Amino acid sequence: MPYPVPASRLLPPRTAKEVRRDRPRRQVEEAFRQSPGVVLAAGAGYGKTSLASEFYGVYVALAEEAKDPAVFLWHLLAAYQGWAELQRVAELLEAGAWPRALEALLGALEPLGFHLLVLDEVHRAESPGVLKVVQGLVRLPGLRLLLLSRKATPFAFLTVLSERELAFDPEEACQL
Repeated sequence: MPYPVPASRLLPPRTAKEVRRDRPRRQVEEAFRQSPGVVLAAGAGYGKTSLASEFYGVYVALAEEAKDPAVFLWHLLAAYQGWAELQRVAELLEAGAWPRALEALLGALEPLGFHLLVLDEVHRAESPGVLKVVQGLVRLPGLRLLLLSRKATPFAFLTVLSERELAFDPEEACQL
């Protein structure tokens, strides 16, 4: 039986657009030139979600139950519904074969070519299984993965932009 992913987890949040943060946006774009995966790692209030909302892509907000790699994959399946043929992935997940489901998902997403996947609150879903899924996702040609997290570990194998890079500079602070 499929895991019922709440629709609200697949909608990018509405964020205030009073301040356009060109400097951190350029830093993210530069980081993607170096790596297929970028982690925005900072505490609450650093503008991770607002910054991510400036990029067009597939969005998934995660919660504690997504620590289970099968549940995590159900979230991805829901997010990519209508983008790719995912029936085989669903069958494998229903059979409890999440590693095979991951490989099937990667195969289904490969024809999409260049696109962005934003995983918000990824620290809430941190587990060895989810880490394996993330490692699989970054192998996918054309996929750019943007992780929003309160901490860099265990995702430090990707390019990390931390509080130092995400903090408002004096000019941005004056715009608030």
